[in-house]
Amino acid sequence: MIISGFCASLAAVIDFGAGFFLIGVACIILAMRWPKLHRIGAVLLYVLGTLPAILLHLSLTLPVTGDWRPPFLHPELNGDFHRSRRDGPGIR
Repeated sequence: MIISGFCASLAAVIDFGAGFFLIGVACIILAMRWPKLHRIGAVLLYVLGTLPAILLHLSLTLPVTGDWRPPFLHPELNGDFHRSRRDGPGIR
């Protein structure tokens, strides 16, 4: 369960859309026909496996963007800083 949690969180860190699987796998674990204590333990191990990749992502993203969101979600970091005022629309 730890390895599957690590792989799911690594996929979510690399591709933002894979976050669906990060939550989906936990729901699948809860839907298994195991004793309740085993399911809870499996989800805890899964969450424990997700922590290293997510914490590494946060530790690398926080100094760059100032919060947990990746740089592509920040319009001020879109790389359009070479444009001058003369290049704006309507000005010739």
